[in-house]
Amino acid sequence: MSDTKKSCLGLVFIVAAVVLGVAALVAGSIGMDLRRGAIVGVATFVFFFTIAAYLFLKINNWGMLPVIAGMVYTILPDVILGPEDDLLAVLLGAVISAVLAWRSQRSKKSAELTE
Repeated sequence: MSDTKKSCLGLVFIVAAVVLGVAALVAGSIGMDLRRGAIVGVATFVFFFTIAAYLFLKINNWGMLPVIAGMVYTILPDVILGPEDDLLAVLLGAVISAVLAWRSQRSKKSAELTE
């Protein structure tokens, strides 16, 4: 599996961890009691977050991760700085990705030259 697919799938699992963890908390609280609902919600969150962490640890080239994180940040509600920061987050993610890709390509070229 490519690094881009691992990054995207990892972010999907992080979103699933939050959404399904809250859904399990609510459903468990309604069906049982608050303590059991919290246990089921935390267990659900930990399960999906562990899968996401595993996928992120298996990434070899981290060049695409800032762009994907910037896109996710843009999609999220404006809870951090307000509506003005969306463009800045995407641009900063793209610049970081470009620098990482440039460094990766430069190190590959220097490795080819030394062989």
